[in-house]
Amino acid sequence: MTLPASGAISVGDICTEFGITPTNISFSSLYRANGYTSGAVAANGIANISSNFNIVQSGTIALGQFYSAQKGFKYVATISANTADYVLSDAANTAGWNGIMPIDATITINSSQFVYSTSTSTAGFRLKGGTDNVPGGTVSRIRLINNGVISGKGGAGAGAVNVNGFPGGPGLSANNTGYAIDVNNQGTIAGGGGGGGTGQTVTGTDGGEGTATYAGGSGGGGAGYSGGAGGGAITGFNYNGNAASGGSWNAGGAASNGGSGNGVNGGQGGGGGTAGSSGNNGGTGAGSSSVNYNLTSGGAGGAAVYGSSNITWVNNGTRLGTVYN
Repeated sequence: MTLPASGAISVGDICTEFGITPTNISFSSLYRANGYTSGAVAANGIANISSNFNIVQSGTIALGQFYSAQKGFKYVATISANTADYVLSDAANTAGWNGIMPIDATITINSSQFVYSTSTSTAGFRLKGGTDNVPGGTVSRIRLINNGVISGKGGAGAGAVNVNGFPGGPGLSANNTGYAIDVNNQGTIAGGGGGGGTGQTVTGTDGGEGTATYAGGSGGGGAGYSGGAGGGAITGFNYNGNAASGGSWNAGGAASNGGSGNGVNGGQGGGGGTAGSSGNNGGTGAGSSSVNYNLTSGGAGGAAVYGSSNITWVNNGTRLGTVYN
């Protein structure tokens, strides 16, 4: 329900809309909550959403300020432990939001804490899940204060011939029409690193066997708090390639060497990319007389942000990876 836009309005109407007991009401309880300057939504007061912007936050309050005002859901969260796959709408649902009411939310990520994705297909911090409602659309006021790290998942390194490294995932997604969010980034928002590609698999002369095939090495996993897996050993050849290492926060996994012997080497795999950066391509073989499978490319780095056009950047902070509108 929303209060009328004009005409008669009473204290009783206001109390009904905002669920306030009219007995001994204090007008100070009807102030609009102080949203951003304090870094958190006030415990008391009217939700600081756009339909309530005529209501003062201090000083003289009048009934006319409540035209078109409406009750909103105030939500404050501090993330003080490493958290996987954070979805604002899910967290607000758990706190009692009905999925319809405009929301006045402030989420603070503490220093040294990671909010991270466990899948390259979803961001580490999202405003909504795949089937959730938009929290109040354009009426809502959402604020993110990031003092820690928001990290996309690293892409996996390639571990088979003719396979490229896999892309990293995004860090922050505000990519839903109608959202408005203020981001005060005092920390880091990073896409996952791309996984490395495989090295060249070659055939060369082996003094004891005539000819033999030497597999390329595997690609390292891309960087991320949830780093990409390193590619497995490339097998099925006379000389097999080795398994590569997985990625870790802002460090791509090390690539592995290819099979080798008698002066012939399969190409080395590509190392995993750092946060937001592409993985490295695989390398060429050495001492070969023919190429069975060529080297492959590293995966693309994940985006730092999707939906930047819906964001007001209070501070850009450190952003690793592309920022997409």
